[in-house]
Amino acid sequence: MKKRAFRIREARRADADGMARVLFDCWQTNYRGIVPRAHLDAMTLAERKGTLLREFDWMEEHADRAFFVAEAGGGIAGFVGGGKERGGHPDFDGELYGIYVAPHRQRAGLGRALFLHLVQWLQSEGYTGFLLWTFRDNAPARLFYEALGGRLLAERRRFECAGAELDLVAYGWDDIAALIETMEILLSR
Repeated sequence: MKKRAFRIREARRADADGMARVLFDCWQTNYRGIVPRAHLDAMTLAERKGTLLREFDWMEEHADRAFFVAEAGGGIAGFVGGGKERGGHPDFDGELYGIYVAPHRQRAGLGRALFLHLVQWLQSEGYTGFLLWTFRDNAPARLFYEALGGRLLAERRRFECAGAELDLVAYGWDDIAALIETMEILLSR
């Protein structure tokens, strides 16, 4: 197995600054041309940190979601969050809420490792399948999820952002155990 240049662990409230930086940089870089410029220009690190702190507050009272961070080079290089499916989908009990890797650290295996870590956590919590939502026009993310065996489930959910209606698509994985086995093989290469 390859030696990783990063470490994945459960996120803590003290990680909010580093996570906010990754989240902010990802939105500014990855979503240009997808999300209205006005929304990106109005975005602040403080607002992103506030969103994350509210998630940590929720997690203190509910055990149905978790965040994990990847540390590399002395800081937070990426994070993933997920837990109970939030939309009432009848076939999926789990959901990946978001996965973000610092733009300068993308395409180095960190996203796959974070994805696998969350999927293993979902399995340990008793979830059997999961889904995620992403922007329809986010081609790199869609290719990533498709390469990991995600099945396109829906293309109809809308997301309101700075007065614009953006289309979201859902990908799903029916069998977490099979996905973990496949991913462990991929990551060992």
